[in-house]
Amino acid sequence: MSFDLTSLPPRKGEQLGPQAVRALIDDFWRNLLPVSRAGYLSDLKRFAKWLGTGDLDQAVKILLGHGPGGANVLALRWRDELSNTRGLAPSNVNRHMSALKSLITFARTLGLVEWTIAIKGVRSQAYRDTRGPKPEEVVKLLEAADKQHGQYGSRDGALVRLLFDMALRRIEVHELSLSHLELDAASPGVWVRGKGKRERTLLPIAPPTVQALKRWLRVRGTSVPTAPLFVGVGGPWKGRRLSGRQVANVLAKLSRLAGVARVRPHGLRHSSITHALDKTGGDVRRAQAFSRHARLDTLMIYDDARQEIQKKVGEQVALPVGAGRAKRDRLLSPCCNVRGCPDYLGNDEDGGRWLVCPRCHKKWEPHPDDDLETDGGGA
Repeated sequence: MSFDLTSLPPRKGEQLGPQAVRALIDDFWRNLLPVSRAGYLSDLKRFAKWLGTGDLDQAVKILLGHGPGGANVLALRWRDELSNTRGLAPSNVNRHMSALKSLITFARTLGLVEWTIAIKGVRSQAYRDTRGPKPEEVVKLLEAADKQHGQYGSRDGALVRLLFDMALRRIEVHELSLSHLELDAASPGVWVRGKGKRERTLLPIAPPTVQALKRWLRVRGTSVPTAPLFVGVGGPWKGRRLSGRQVANVLAKLSRLAGVARVRPHGLRHSSITHALDKTGGDVRRAQAFSRHARLDTLMIYDDARQEIQKKVGEQVALPVGAGRAKRDRLLSPCCNVRGCPDYLGNDEDGGRWLVCPRCHKKWEPHPDDDLETDGGGA
């Protein structure tokens, strides 16, 4: 359902011409990190469709043209549409909002407007789930890859190796080209552009990963250094760079072949980081250097999940089974003579306390000598 523009406040914004709007969008794309371009483009196109126009230029013109009041109303209702109507996850909602706010902030930088969007995103908890496949399941993925015919086996094996052995993100693998590899150097490595970075960093590669990459390169070819590292090996995508979604599809295929639950790219990264904590004895500093997380407390979340601290403490705190049931079991026996029946307390219409057995549905008033607690009107 598209948005009703007539419900917005009167226009008080800048009316930009088509060429100015197009120039703004082009400059905005060029200024974005490559990792953000595809996601922001799809998010802004959804916003344009919601506005009732499939044209991004027209949507941007409408947004700027309604000034700070109208634009913030649009942003607020777009956030509610994503969160409440479409039911997107908080992280997804916030990415959509970030695309919109970044565009307006960039327009202000260029002097096209003097305001920004002040509507905040929704609260989200990062790293709620750090689970991933167990190391033995990753081995099964490698075995499934090796059983494939032709180039699929060597390509998929090298892909799994990079994602797990180096804890690379899907976008980091997607962006790799042949020129980013230094496999024959004294210290083999790969130049990776990390999250939020504009420059690449040389990361060391372990010998088993080097072997897997060399095996793939022997069948893939290395004649064009600027060519993508991972490409399609059959069908219409043959020779073309694998997209992020296709990387996920490769893992889904290997999961089916290996007979394990579906493995996703970031799940491999989760598993790799957890495995690193296991191998380093919970040394979060060393694990942080490996995972390249900016915040140490993120690694603490991984470490807590690895040790199941919340579960263990909860088991220690929980009262023993059957606590508080002794008197109720004793009162239940005259009813249906089944001790331990899951009886419950109910309030009689007159305010009295009655025990009701869900098995025989008989109820009676407890004897005063039973010293059964009564409501005191408190919390």
